[in-house]
Amino acid sequence: MTFHIPKWLRSVSFFLVFKFVLMGSLFVQGQGMWTLEDCIDYAIDNNLQLKRMELLAKSSKNDFFQSKMEVLPNLDAFAQHSFSSGRTVNLDDYTYVQQKFQDGNLGAQANMNIFNGLQQTNIIIRNKYNLLACVADVDKQENDMIIDIVLAYMKILYNKELLAIAEAQLEVINQQVDRSSKFVDVGKQSMGELLDMKSQAAAERLNNTTVKAQLTTTYLELVQLLDLDSIGNFRIQTPDTFLLDANAVVVPFWSVYSNAVATFPEIKSAEYGLKVQEKNLAITRGQRSPRIYMRGLYYTRYSELGVNPIDPGSDYLYVDQMQNNQYRQLSFNLSIPIFERWSIQNAISNAKISVLDAELNLDLSKQILYKTIQQTHNDAVTAFEKYKTSLEVVEHRETAFDYSQEKMNVGIENSVDYNIAKNNLMKAQAELLQAKYEFVFTTKILDFYQGIPISF
Repeated sequence: MTFHIPKWLRSVSFFLVFKFVLMGSLFVQGQGMWTLEDCIDYAIDNNLQLKRMELLAKSSKNDFFQSKMEVLPNLDAFAQHSFSSGRTVNLDDYTYVQQKFQDGNLGAQANMNIFNGLQQTNIIIRNKYNLLACVADVDKQENDMIIDIVLAYMKILYNKELLAIAEAQLEVINQQVDRSSKFVDVGKQSMGELLDMKSQAAAERLNNTTVKAQLTTTYLELVQLLDLDSIGNFRIQTPDTFLLDANAVVVPFWSVYSNAVATFPEIKSAEYGLKVQEKNLAITRGQRSPRIYMRGLYYTRYSELGVNPIDPGSDYLYVDQMQNNQYRQLSFNLSIPIFERWSIQNAISNAKISVLDAELNLDLSKQILYKTIQQTHNDAVTAFEKYKTSLEVVEHRETAFDYSQEKMNVGIENSVDYNIAKNNLMKAQAELLQAKYEFVFTTKILDFYQGIPISF
C-alpha cells in the first residue's frame, strides 16, 4: 500500500503535533469512539461474507461426519398390509383360491459395505481435508478483512493529521494577514503584498475544506467495511503514542516469509486442497477394485388364507402366523468390475490432472505470498529511509521558515519569499507524514505475517 499525496496537499504547511494530539483527545470525549481492536472485533462478528464462509465450513463439517457414518451398516424396516380379491395362490398349501382376503408382511434388512477398494476410508480422509481447507479459507477471509480495516483506519489517522496541519496553517496565515494589514497602514508593506497574503489565506481555507472532505471520505470507507448504516457519531480513537523510533530495524524478509509460508491460511488451504485431490485420485482408483457387500434380512408374513398346521379347522391368528413364518437370511455379494466402457480409466486420468493442478495452485499461492511480502518489505525499507531523510529536510525547512517568519513579523520580508519558505516546509512535512504512515502500515503488515496481532 502506498499513500499518494494529492496535488492539493502541496499547499499544506507545517503541522503542530500538540494540536493533533489535542484533536484526538477531544474526539475521545465524544460518543462513538472505536479503537482498532473494536473495529476488527465488530467486523469479525458481523461481516456477512465471513458469515457465509463460516456456513460453508459448517456444511463441510457435516459432510465429514456423514462420511464417517457411512462405514456403519444401514437398517431399514418395512411392513405391508393388502386387501385382495380374485384368483391367487395360498402360500400355506400352494392351492389356488378365488376370494376376497387380507394379508401382509413385515421385516427388516441391513446392508453393509465390507470392502470397496478402501474408497470409503479415503472419502473420510478427503472430507477431513475439505473441512480443514474451508476453515483455512475462513481464516484467510478474516485476515484480508483485518488488513483492509487496518488500512482504512490508518488512512483516517493520516487524514486527521493532515487536517491538523491544514488548521494550523490557516491559523498562521490569518495571523500574517493581520500583521500585513497593520504594516500596510503604517507604510511598511505594499497593498500588493497584503493582497497576496489574503489570496494565500483563501487558498488555505479551501485546502482546509478539502482535507475535511477527505477525512469524511476515509471515515465512510471504514464504516462501509464494518457494514454500519451511516457515519453518524462514528469516530476512531487516536493512539496515545504514534511516534517512530529512528533506530528501528525492519524484520529480515526471509524471516517473515518463512513464518508466513508455514502458517498463513492461504498456504494451508492450498496444501489441504492438494491432499483433497490426492485422496480423490485414490478414491477413483478404488473403483477398479472388487467390492464385497453383506446383507441381512428378517421377514415374516400373515394372511386370512393361512391354515393352522396343528388344527386346520381352527382359527390361525396373525400373531401365530408371524411367529411360524419367520425367515432370516445373511448374504454376501461380490462385484468385480471388468469393463466399464473406459469410464474408470478416464476418471483416474482426470483425477491425476486435478492433482497436478492442485500442486500448481500450491506453488502459485506460495509465489503470490512471496511477492506480496517481498513488496511489503521493500516498501517498509524504502519508507523508513524516506522518513529518516525527511526528518532532516523538515529540520532545515523549519529553520528557514522560522527565519523568514521573523523577518515577516518585522516587515522586512516580502510575501513571495515568505510563501516560498512556507510551501517548502509544507512539502517536506507532507512527505514526512506520508513516509511515516507508509512505514507504520508496512511494518504492521510484516508483523501480521509473522503471527503478531495488529494493534497500536
